[in-house]
Amino acid sequence: MSVPLSTIRSAFFLLFTQDPRRLYTLLGIPEGKRYLNLGYWERSDMNLEEACDELVRKVGSLARLRAEDIVLDVGFGFGQQAVLWVEEFACRKIFGINVTPLHLNESNALIRRRGLQEVIRYQLGDAVAIPFRANCFDKVLALECAFHFKTREKFFREAYRVLKPGGLLVTADIIRGKVRGRWPNQVGHRLFGFLQERFWQIPAENRNDISQYRRYLERAGFSEIMATDVSDKVFGSLVSYYLSKSQPHEDLLIRLLLNMTRGFCRSGYLRYTLSRASKPGPAPGEEQ
Repeated sequence: MSVPLSTIRSAFFLLFTQDPRRLYTLLGIPEGKRYLNLGYWERSDMNLEEACDELVRKVGSLARLRAEDIVLDVGFGFGQQAVLWVEEFACRKIFGINVTPLHLNESNALIRRRGLQEVIRYQLGDAVAIPFRANCFDKVLALECAFHFKTREKFFREAYRVLKPGGLLVTADIIRGKVRGRWPNQVGHRLFGFLQERFWQIPAENRNDISQYRRYLERAGFSEIMATDVSDKVFGSLVSYYLSKSQPHEDLLIRLLLNMTRGFCRSGYLRYTLSRASKPGPAPGEEQ
């Protein structure tokens, strides 16, 4: 499996930029993939698409999506997640914002093919300056994207602003953890983790642990905050899936990188969390 030199060069330069649009333009549209998320691996026999569907489903369930909900999908990827939320949770209306034109074009093409233009509407927009008025959404969902925002704390404040009283913010997010293992291994994991954060366009301000994460939500005004670490259902299972698909005698470099990544995931440097927070007030639809 060969990688073009131009792609390697572009990936290298991502270490010196802070622009998620460049990252996702480089990644392009992987053939046969409907999602960009890492998946939630409930069972060991799942394939990638099933795991990605399951993560989207988990976020919808955590958000308690209902038929009457008006939802903001921040960072909508290729648009498939909103389609699932409409089809399985019957949301009344979903608006989506994204900073990547490639994603906007692909997502709009998808909803046209599915005939969902009246239910799902996408547009370019910045998560730290959400282009909607205050108090207009029942739910704000950010699936695997808030770590990009400059900053995540500003996004939390914007999400609070556009939510109705009683509305919910739900995130599937990547945060800092506590590195485990012996000192020499910790040094290697920290270096590898730093490079991962640079490549995946995670600003320094967003390299937060769970206590800081909760504090930012509280500062924004949220209450009833819950956060669940699901790293074991995401990171390790994804790496194991790709290892099972690689050829032991052909993809030696890829297998080496995957095994390094598996060790890094076990180190605890990065953690994957599902979180929910509520804007104080009666839940939409329950006003007295």
